[in-house]
Amino acid sequence: MLIIPEIETVVILPPRTGTGSLYRTVLAAYPKAIMPYRHMEADGVPFGYDRWRRVGVLRHPESRMWSLYNY
Repeated sequence: MLIIPEIETVVILPPRTGTGSLYRTVLAAYPKAIMPYRHMEADGVPFGYDRWRRVGVLRHPESRMWSLYNY
């Protein structure tokens, strides 16, 4: 999970979806962004941030399962 206070957005980061690259890119554009949890589902958004816009990262299910299997 990535919290970006500058634009009041919470980015949900499921495992095996390129989240490390996304985090570095967002941090370069929004230096106040924080990552309280590495991976979290949408229902795990902390209280107080639950009214902010939520954005998720998706990956094709077969590619994701193959990546999890090889991991």
